[in-house]
Amino acid sequence: MFNKKLTHLCHRLRNKIFCLFLLLFVNSCSLNELFYEDTKEDLASKKAESGLIKCPKTYIPKETAQYISNKYKKEYIAKIKKISLGCNLVNNEGQSKTFFLLKYKADIIFAHKNNVNVKKIILPKLYIAIVNNVNEKVLVKVVSELDLSKVKGKLIVNEKKFKFNYNKNDIINIYFGLE
Repeated sequence: MFNKKLTHLCHRLRNKIFCLFLLLFVNSCSLNELFYEDTKEDLASKKAESGLIKCPKTYIPKETAQYISNKYKKEYIAKIKKISLGCNLVNNEGQSKTFFLLKYKADIIFAHKNNVNVKKIILPKLYIAIVNNVNEKVLVKVVSELDLSKVKGKLIVNEKKFKFNYNKNDIINIYFGLE
């Protein structure tokens, strides 16, 4: 008799503990929002203060997305695979101008024939053009050299940054290509 009551009491206690853990698990997401809602606003304000902005639209025209070394021999082909961007607005205290800081990483596929001497290859250049969207005027054109020492497998990684004068009223687009 005593043994039955003890086992029944153990089952009830185990079920209550199980329900309590289940309740805590289900409510953990909603409790997380209650306690950590303020930090989301803090992160957004810190991001705004540091000058991080949404990058403008980026285009890679079909005509300049790939480069073939020689139309007849076709010694090598370079093709833009992926572009990663990071954009910041920088205000200089001494000047009233605003600068746009653009950090980019370009992954370029590089394929060549086996009988080609890689050391004698003249690589194309990566160009970046910043264009005003309203009047289609080229504001900045940057040419970046590709380096064979930064080859990872069949990818050439070109990672650099530059800044230019920026008017906050301008709507700009960024164009990438090989020439």
